[in-house]
Amino acid sequence: NFRPNVHVYTNLIQACVSNRQLPKAMGTLEQMVRERVQPDNRTCTVLVRASLQQGLAEQAVQLLRSALGLHGGLQQLARAQQYAVCPSLAPALVEELLSQLCEKGKMQELGEPLLSDIKQNKPHFRVNFSMQNGRAADGQSRDGYHAGYGGGGYRNAPSGGGGGAFRGRGGGAERARVGRRT
Repeated sequence: NFRPNVHVYTNLIQACVSNRQLPKAMGTLEQMVRERVQPDNRTCTVLVRASLQQGLAEQAVQLLRSALGLHGGLQQLARAQQYAVCPSLAPALVEELLSQLCEKGKMQELGEPLLSDIKQNKPHFRVNFSMQNGRAADGQSRDGYHAGYGGGGYRNAPSGGGGGAFRGRGGGAERARVGRRT
């Protein structure tokens, strides 16, 4: 009896993506979850990046919502949502997605609601997302968002150069802030 594990499924997904077959990769994810195999960070990274490369920002956000166990995830994973959750999801993947959403001018439409839901429903999942003067560290943002949070709040500390204005781990009394910088 052979039962594919997360590594086998992820390699199949990677092969589909490498051959420009994102719908097949998504189908493989669905099968994986139906078989009660939880995706890992690599699985999510491959699918989120492929979705973004193909201009499917909404699908990328839905993938992360499913991986975090938030409402608004992929409909096709809803029946087995507990297996779609990725316990090893790295905050860096969320930060990468948010940066891409800023570059594509979709922060308000897709990124802001995601950040809000993470803040409300996953307070221990730390995301450090920094913008400075309306631009990401690479200077390519169009949305002008300034956000960063983790572990219960933000700490607004002066930036020492090119990294962004919010750094560190916020204390319990401080609250997360997400908003348009003027």
